[in-house]
Amino acid sequence: MTGLFEVPIPTLEPEEDVQLFGYALSRDLKVSLRSILGFGQHLAEGRAATPECGQYPMKICESAQWLERQMDALANYARFCSRRVELGTVELSPLMRGVSLQQLEKSGWPEDCVEFVGAFPTARADRAVLKIVFAELFENALRFCAPGQRPQISVRAEVCEGRVEITIRDRGIGIPEHCLPLLGNPFQKFHPGPGVGLGLTLVRRALAAIQGRLLCSSVAGQGSTFQVSLEAG
Repeated sequence: MTGLFEVPIPTLEPEEDVQLFGYALSRDLKVSLRSILGFGQHLAEGRAATPECGQYPMKICESAQWLERQMDALANYARFCSRRVELGTVELSPLMRGVSLQQLEKSGWPEDCVEFVGAFPTARADRAVLKIVFAELFENALRFCAPGQRPQISVRAEVCEGRVEITIRDRGIGIPEHCLPLLGNPFQKFHPGPGVGLGLTLVRRALAAIQGRLLCSSVAGQGSTFQVSLEAG
């Protein structure tokens, strides 16, 4: 695993991100709606004699679910951009364990896929912001596991020079090293599958709002390490 790379703050203002996302969403919406209308028209006209046509209802549902994820991502991002940050002392252990359990339940993986190592101190942060940050990081670690294998995620924390460094390490498919400078930019996707490429943008903006940092190390095919740096509580 290479050294940690600090994920930069996105260069666009949050409002510009939302505007660009709106343009992308409208474009994708047209494409998906054309697909849904085409599949629906075939079914309505009774042209479902081939085996391929039998898959149309599932394709319609998949297109609708993908659009729903797009709109949910935009809503979450816009909600964060308009929210006032409130700093206070946050107990990291119960917060992170609670978020990890939610993501495990959502993904269908058992609880022992995530291992918490050692003690977890307090941090000065915004509780709601940290929930957003760790939900995104756990979701990514659980989603991008190696094909045919279950996720293996370890979480630990240490205090160093007045800051809490929380490390989330997985053994998933990893990110190519040349892509690391692009982390945090909106609409960047490094692997196929669900998602709109806005998650790490939200994480980086959220951490910037509470004087936090995000660092990453990754090797394709071996896994990724994300480190969240916060002011100690």
